[in-house]
Amino acid sequence: MTDRLAPLITVTELRLQAVKDGNDWTDYEEVMEAELDAQRRASAEKDEEIEEAHQLRERLVELLTGVAAGLKGEPPPDTLHDWSGLPRLAAQVVQERDRLAASLQEVRERKDQRINELIQRNEAMRILTEELQARIANALL
Repeated sequence: MTDRLAPLITVTELRLQAVKDGNDWTDYEEVMEAELDAQRRASAEKDEEIEEAHQLRERLVELLTGVAAGLKGEPPPDTLHDWSGLPRLAAQVVQERDRLAASLQEVRERKDQRINELIQRNEAMRILTEELQARIANALL
């Protein structure tokens, strides 16, 4: 018997039981209608949960597709990148970023050191120039 017929059999069985018990079978029918209404509400709630899960899945697909394209480049038309290696690839990108940031910091520090050396030389040259100008001026007097 199919699942679709199962509620009909249940209602029939309840009607027979009502007659055996000496009750009016419509009392059972009202109970069954109330139960069916509750089941419909529960089913509607489940449908909403399924729709929310579907929307979340679609958003995650969109995000993972974007991350994969960002890390691996755009895939060929009508294909998607494999997502299984994304955590490893992202970790590699972060390591490379950190390595490059450290290297850039070293370059900046060397540049700053060289600028300071040039400033000191410039100051020394300024002082020497002033001393020479003073000597020349004294010699000419």
